[in-house]
Amino acid sequence: MIENKFNELGLSKNVLKAIAAMGFSNPSRIQEEAIPVLLTGVDVIGQAQTGTGKTFTVSNVIAAVN
Repeated sequence: MIENKFNELGLSKNVLKAIAAMGFSNPSRIQEEAIPVLLTGVDVIGQAQTGTGKTFTVSNVIAAVN
């Protein structure tokens, strides 16, 4: 079984289940650094190359909060 490092970021079980179903197991650097901070409710400005998962990060946090 592949270890899912998203488990360490504080996301809800439903969000983690969806991430696993999509086949993701390792967050990108921007995801790893931004998700825990976003979950605290503060604003974050993140800059990363196209395709690194910025939109995916925000979407997961919104899903985790709602």
